[in-house]
Amino acid sequence: MKKKWVWIIVAVVVLIGGALAYQKYHGVAYYARVGNVASQRTDKNAGKTANQVRTYRMVGYNKQGAAKHLSVQTFNSQRLAKGHYLKVTWSAAKGVKSYERVAFNQIPQAAQQKLD
Repeated sequence: MKKKWVWIIVAVVVLIGGALAYQKYHGVAYYARVGNVASQRTDKNAGKTANQVRTYRMVGYNKQGAAKHLSVQTFNSQRLAKGHYLKVTWSAAKGVKSYERVAFNQIPQAAQQKLD
């Protein structure tokens, strides 16, 4: 009987730990409108080519409409067009994981209301 309880406790701990790790690393989608470049710098790749790294600071909203301040960096001299909408995947472990341009009608209703 004691072995059964030990295995139940171990299973619960593993499930809770797995759920917390998934939540920390998986990421949450936020939707934001591109604004002005907050900063830019030049990175040199071992003396070969110089790349512009631009940082955009924006406020993103998840599907429930909760706000998050985001800092999105572009590399290889890429620019984001002001006024376009982005879907930014953010995780507690890595910060901004990825971003992609989306149309306004692809944004959840609660986030659309905040972005108007």
